Amino acid sequence: VNRYLSALSKAYTVCIKELGWVKENPVNFITKPKEAKPRERYLSLEEITRLLDACRYSRSTYLYPIVVFALATGARRGEILNLKWSDVDLNQKIAIFRNTKNG
Repeated sequence: VNRYLSALSKAYTVCIKELGWVKENPVNFITKPKEAKPRERYLSLEEITRLLDACRYSRSTYLYPIVVFALATGARRGEILNLKWSDVDLNQKIAIFRNTKNG
């Protein structure tokens, strides 16, 4: 519900600021429901095995090593894909994840 309200609010903001179609955003008067705490879920060993098997036989030669790296580090897709070789030290077995939004 909150995602729909957010999208609707954005549409009204465009209508107000850019198009001048309306004077106020009625979504501002709606009380947004509280969101449930996100649950933490970990893959079982069987799920990991199935995932790696599927990745191993994928057409993409990069999928399997990316998924292995993600499972080993907990890094997200964007963090992994934004890594540069200068951020990886294979001798020390470390990778530095940089905040790409702020440079």
